[in-house]
Amino acid sequence: MKEKLSLFKEKWPYLLILVVLAILVAGFLIGFRLDNVEVEGLTYYEEEDFVGRINPNQRDRNSVLFFLKLRYGEKINLPFIQTTEVELKDAHTVHIRVYEKDIIGCIPYMGEYVCFDKDGIMVGSITELRPEVPLVTGLKYRRIVFNEKMDTEEENIFLRILNITQLIRKYGVKVQKICLLSGGEINLEAGTITVQMGKHDQYDEQIAELPELLKKAEGLSGIFYMEDYTAGTGKVRFQQK
Repeated sequence: MKEKLSLFKEKWPYLLILVVLAILVAGFLIGFRLDNVEVEGLTYYEEEDFVGRINPNQRDRNSVLFFLKLRYGEKINLPFIQTTEVELKDAHTVHIRVYEKDIIGCIPYMGEYVCFDKDGIMVGSITELRPEVPLVTGLKYRRIVFNEKMDTEEENIFLRILNITQLIRKYGVKVQKICLLSGGEINLEAGTITVQMGKHDQYDEQIAELPELLKKAEGLSGIFYMEDYTAGTGKVRFQQK
């Protein structure tokens, strides 16, 4: 009996430490339970889908540990996502600011639309066209591999597409399709209107004129011939269908 009492006296400090640690761990888990994940900046994912991808099956149930994993762990590697900023908003809430990749166009591929960035890197696919991402037709390529640059026949084709996409965004032109034609010529399709742009190094002057031209042609179907457009003249031949 004396031996057992002596053994207990020797071990009780360690037992006390274990009990205190258990209480601290339990308090940490309960006090920082992950209840809310706030996300802003998403356009290619639904919030619930995005959270499910970065926290499958709700494995991360502690807000601090979840925050540290996103802040200092592996980078979120999802299609269309460039980077994220993470904030521990309160004891139970983690806030995520998402920055998506800048998509300049998409091409039809196996029943979907494969999107690419300014460098021609394939960043993901969508099932439906989006108004801010023009469909590109006539792009000749050898192969497509996600997260790699598309192997195309024309070396600088993505610079030309980028130039056009930036200009239609700058001037607020609602272009749904960029058509790459043989010989380097380009057509744009905006609703029922086709705009023949011809082949140029830059298309600033033509696209700057498009908002006014499309406004005048509202409700019509036809073709604007802008291959030899001269800035400042305001004269563009239009053929109604």
